[in-house]
Amino acid sequence: MSRTENKTRLGKGKRKIISRKRGAPRAKTAATRTKPRASRHLGVEDVYAIHVAQSDYREAFNTGDVERLLRVFGPEFTDMSQGVPTFYGEDGPFVLRRRMTRLFAEFNARLGQAVMTVQVLGDTAYSFGLRQLTLEPKHGGPPKVANVRFLELWAKNEAGKWKLQMVIDNAEPPLALPDVELPIPWFHTKP
Repeated sequence: MSRTENKTRLGKGKRKIISRKRGAPRAKTAATRTKPRASRHLGVEDVYAIHVAQSDYREAFNTGDVERLLRVFGPEFTDMSQGVPTFYGEDGPFVLRRRMTRLFAEFNARLGQAVMTVQVLGDTAYSFGLRQLTLEPKHGGPPKVANVRFLELWAKNEAGKWKLQMVIDNAEPPLALPDVELPIPWFHTKP
């Protein structure tokens, strides 16, 4: 008895396969067909949404729009930017608004960024990368350029939107090879 004949005799309620070429994929019956797996695309939409929010962050700097920048953040967040004290919770947005209002009043900003990774872990995520901020004084003078590395922590709010919860950044020093003797980070002295 051939394979095709054997499958045709399976009986009631089973899908009958009339013929199948050798090497062709088998048809799945309703009983064996699986639902599309969410894990196959787990986080893809979330990663995309975080990239969109990071684009809003960049464009807020490039257009000098404080309100647009604040919309990227949660209602409370932690700001651990280099050179300033850490601000937590509801102090985060208050201090960021003041700092950015003053910055955008004095400078035209251009922000470029390279996001190295976005990793989604359920309703939280992290991302890190590099940013270059160029500030051109509105009243003349040479531009200031800062290269920074950043780590961001994200959380999905009740509406399903990704919001920044913590930003840590610091100056990106010049490149060095791994075997170069580097200073102890917190003391800037060599061992």
